[in-house]
Amino acid sequence: MTLRDTLNKALADIETQRIEAERIAQQLTANNGRLREATENERLALLRYEAGAIARADWLQARSALLDAEQNRIQLRAQQWLRQAALFKSLGGT
Repeated sequence: MTLRDTLNKALADIETQRIEAERIAQQLTANNGRLREATENERLALLRYEAGAIARADWLQARSALLDAEQNRIQLRAQQWLRQAALFKSLGGT
């Protein structure tokens, strides 16, 4: 492999990492909106449950949706950190 081939591969790797980082950032932005909505829905469901207006199962469903949104955020953040590490490696880091 020539120096030019190595350089082209490194540049392609960097561009791939940049595109993936942008994709994950967009997903995180969308997830933040879902997380805010799920948080508010769970809060309201808890108030309704405590007031006796809804069944416990309804509150638990809202709680489950909140936990799903939180888990998705954690997974996206982990992907983001892995992409940052991959970009660092593509830039010559060890």
